[in-house]
Order: sequence, then structure tokens, then C-alpha cells
Amino acid sequence: MKKILILALLCVGIFWCFKSCIGCGSGDSGVSDSGNLVQNEKAKSRDLVENEKAKTYYNYKEACKDGAFEDAHEKLEKIHETFVSTSIESDDYLAKAREYFSALEYIYKAEIQHIVTNLDDEACKDKLTFLISEIPIDGQKPDESFEIYYVDFEEGRAAEKDHPKPYKVYGYYATSHNNLLNHALTLAINRKYKKLAESILLLYIDDLEFKLRDSDYHANYSRSSYNAAKKKYDQAVRMQLFE
Repeated sequence: MKKILILALLCVGIFWCFKSCIGCGSGDSGVSDSGNLVQNEKAKSRDLVENEKAKTYYNYKEACKDGAFEDAHEKLEKIHETFVSTSIESDDYLAKAREYFSALEYIYKAEIQHIVTNLDDEACKDKLTFLISEIPIDGQKPDESFEIYYVDFEEGRAAEKDHPKPYKVYGYYATSHNNLLNHALTLAINRKYKKLAESILLLYIDDLEFKLRDSDYHANYSRSSYNAAKKKYDQAVRMQLFE
């Protein structure tokens, strides 16, 4: 009887020791470790977000490389402000305009590629249509009766009421606009995005060239960019590249 009692007490003691060990290994300490893990992960996430916000890009090319297009567009706006605030009589006026359109093409091409790579056909169509529509129209669109003496046009001098520089700037705008669409169309065909390709064709604007006739420059409009794009699209359809 005495042996049985001792054995029972020994079992009870082992039970409580075992329970105590489990409590030590998975009780308060386990909750604490788990809590610390969760808190650490949250802290890392916050730090990552803060680091992204705090990261400084020194130019729009660096921002595009990281996919920081909001930052890139902010830099583009500053370049645009510098251009439009430059006096039209300044020798730098057209150079500032070309600098702006060069930056615009770089940023928008990078963003278009990012969109097409990461979204499906339908989403790309809506996103790109909105993106292209955001581009401001700069310069002054000449009508087809526009003509200016070649020396005044080439040297950027005012001729009577008209100044040739705003017309040249509009020509830069039209070229950049259609260049972006050409880039987007190539990506759409490569990705087999037929809806996107069709929507791009609707966005082309007339190309503008200034052609010299006799001693005057004249505004000459054409659909050459659209026609080339339509030919490229039709060829892709015939070759079943969208299937």
C-alpha cells in the first residue's frame, strides 16, 4: 500500500513538472516571441515604406528605373515650367522646349512599358488612353494657310503678327505624341493585346511638317504616322500575331 502511494505521488510530480515545462516553452515566452515577430515584420514594412518615400532621385531617369513614375512626373512638370516661363524671344526658348519633349518621351515610354508588362489587355487600353490624354498640348497649331518668309522662320524672328516659335513647338508636340503611340503599338503587338492596339490607332494626330516653297515655309499636315501604324497593325492581324 505504501509503495502504491509513493508511486502515485511520483506520477503526480512528473505530471506537474511536464506541464510546467510545456508552459515555459510555449506559454508566455511563446506569445512574446510570436508578438515580437509580428511587431518586427510590421516595423520592417513601415521602414520599407518610409525608405521609399524618403528616397531621393536626382533625375527622372533614376526615378523611371525604379518605377517611381510619380516622382518622374514631378520632375517633368518642373522641366515644363522652366520651358513655358522662358521668354519666347530668348535664344534658349526652343532648346528648352526640345529638352522638355525629350524628357516627356523618356518618362512616358518607360511608364507605358511598365503598364503593358503588368496589366491585361482591357486594363491597358483604359490606362494608356487616360495616360496619353494627360499630355498637355504645347505651342500653337498653324492652319494650312500658314506661311512665313524662310529667313524669319529659320532664325525664329517675328514676322508681322505671327511668331514662328510656337508653331515649331506644336510640331515637337505632334511628333512626341505619335512617337509614344508607335512605342505603345509595338508593345501591344508583342503582348498580343488586340484591344489595346485598336485603341492606340484612334489616338494618332496629324503629323506636322514645315515645307519650303519658293521663299516661304508652309504648314503641311499628313497622316503618315497613322498610316504606318495601321499598316503595321493590319500586318500583325494577317500574321495572326494576336492569337
